[in-house]
Amino acid sequence: MMTKTDELKHLIQASHALEAGQPIPLDAAGVVAEAVKAAIEHGTKKKRPRYLFKENGTGWLIGSPNGTVYLRTRQKGFQIIRFLLSNPGSQIHALQVAHCGALTPEQATETLTEMNVERARKNISAQVKTAIKKLDHECPEIAAHLRRHLSTGIYCCYAADPNTIPEWDLISI
Repeated sequence: MMTKTDELKHLIQASHALEAGQPIPLDAAGVVAEAVKAAIEHGTKKKRPRYLFKENGTGWLIGSPNGTVYLRTRQKGFQIIRFLLSNPGSQIHALQVAHCGALTPEQATETLTEMNVERARKNISAQVKTAIKKLDHECPEIAAHLRRHLSTGIYCCYAADPNTIPEWDLISI
């Protein structure tokens, strides 16, 4: 097993060879390859942006790295969005979403009728669409993100890439 001192010596040796226009010595090539791999992995790990989506009394604090706004609204679509953001990647039945998680999947199944499901699906879609439209004016960056990553229907989901998903601060004040 190679010690850190040996690794450093090989990296210095490789650096001198490259500066002189010479090939990297064979005994240093493995260390250089590992160092390059580690540098690439470190460089590709981006810090995720921190977003804010908090209910606060009579409204919502919504924010991104570009700024925070307070929206005075009690519109149900914001509660639905927060519920979906708190369950990233989960496919959640419309009846459960309509009650923002208050129903267990079993309870949602018990109230399952075509009329209830269709009514819930339509209401959720309309409420989320209205909330995002309101965000267009105040937080266009967040509105665009939600449009790309929220889906509504019989099952609803917040499906953002786990490598780029923002950190959401969702706890109500």
